[in-house]
Amino acid sequence: MIVINSLVGGGSMFDTYEVDFILWGFENYCTEQLQLQPTTVSYYTKILEDYLHISVVGKVKKGDYSELFNGDRISKINRRSNSVRPTLLNLLEFLYTDKFIEDEMLYLRLINNIKKVYTNDTEKTPIKTTEFLTPNEIRNLLSDKIEYKTLEEEKLLPVITSLAFFCMYKQADIMKLKIDDIDIEKRVIRNIRRQDEESELIEWIYINDDSFPILKSYLDYRASLSVEVDELVIFEKKPITNQGINSVFGILKRNANKHLISEKSIHPELLNRSMMLYLLDSTNGEGIYDILMLQERNQQFEYAFNTFLSIKRNRFNGDFVKIIPIENLFPSKPFLINEGSYSEDNDIKGEDLKDFDMENNKNHQPNKVIIQRLVRDSRIARKLKEKYNYECQLCGYKLRKADGTYTAEAHHIKPYNKLHRGDDNSRNLIVLCPNCHSQFDDLYFAIHPETKEIHCIFEGEEMYHKSQFNLKHQLGEEYLIYTWNLFEEKRIEMQKLK
Repeated sequence: MIVINSLVGGGSMFDTYEVDFILWGFENYCTEQLQLQPTTVSYYTKILEDYLHISVVGKVKKGDYSELFNGDRISKINRRSNSVRPTLLNLLEFLYTDKFIEDEMLYLRLINNIKKVYTNDTEKTPIKTTEFLTPNEIRNLLSDKIEYKTLEEEKLLPVITSLAFFCMYKQADIMKLKIDDIDIEKRVIRNIRRQDEESELIEWIYINDDSFPILKSYLDYRASLSVEVDELVIFEKKPITNQGINSVFGILKRNANKHLISEKSIHPELLNRSMMLYLLDSTNGEGIYDILMLQERNQQFEYAFNTFLSIKRNRFNGDFVKIIPIENLFPSKPFLINEGSYSEDNDIKGEDLKDFDMENNKNHQPNKVIIQRLVRDSRIARKLKEKYNYECQLCGYKLRKADGTYTAEAHHIKPYNKLHRGDDNSRNLIVLCPNCHSQFDDLYFAIHPETKEIHCIFEGEEMYHKSQFNLKHQLGEEYLIYTWNLFEEKRIEMQKLK
């Protein structure tokens, strides 16, 4: 990432040196981050060279990006609109990503500026609509309908498709993956977009039932080749390159396969935004949380989110939007926005985490203290508690407080801590009373992933063993399986001690 702070602010005008510096950074960004073809990068750069040197140098103040992307100014670019529009949007994304523009609201407003100029432009070439794969095309990509010529093709196309679609990896991400980044036994793959320990992105991605057999089959095939490279995805026994990925997707352009994907040119970014769109649509927008836990906002997200909003508007058949009353907007116990989000009263706060030894090396009772709950977003948990009327989903107990209100606790099925890295998702939460919560945290209880029955580590000695519990929302299979495996390991250990 190229960060150039010296160009921001000040009262002087952009000069030739400064715009050339931006062009240099933009060209690197398109090549290294967006993985665009050299001819495309060259064409975009030429458009910007003309615009910046003619309309910006000596005419726009340094740091005044509102004026740089002013509608009247950019509308005078004498090029086809379907070339100018992506050029300006990529330039804007580069400036935002590399912190030239730090105000998100300004960034979004400038996106709209560009789209207003290059939308419904009857005097210029019409803008091509952003493409998405249809559900049937996605199924075809992962089916046995595709005709291959070699075993390598048969293994590579599904695995690259799976990584790009389900994990939303960009082309550059796929090339960076190492063999150690996947643990097929634990069914997880590393989220390599998480660059450091301080990142808010999750570290591991659960391998779902659709991609598990594909990845497992590919790993078996890769092991049979006896290659000595660390990269996960290999092509002709070498780490795969941009050209290699393009060659693999070229299989779909053969006459025998053309009918499966219509006229679209398949690439990882198309798979990325298609997954984002269907995730948003199938969850009525709640999937935005999952997307932003995996990656930072990017152009593919913007494409998917804007399309999702268009779909929502088309489906909306009412003539008004209901405004939420104040009692539903604010929690009963006020919180300070500047201090960050939190939930349970007894949870440790963010500033405490840096001093807490997660390995318990500083704790005088290492086998007694287990931190299962960290700082989290209280809104999701609060809504879930309201859904269950503050009743424990297991025992049905409703705990009343001295002020007459009721309280309950939100339990993370896959623990939300530094070791297990669960997340704050309603599919990973259940509502419990403090007693049952403590027992779930201790793996005394666990939920069977298939039957959804409650199992106890002491089995028949517990009245709730193999009982159904009150369930009014959907639980994530990946979270259930993860904790069930922990529960089984502990049960085996307990049996050995008997």
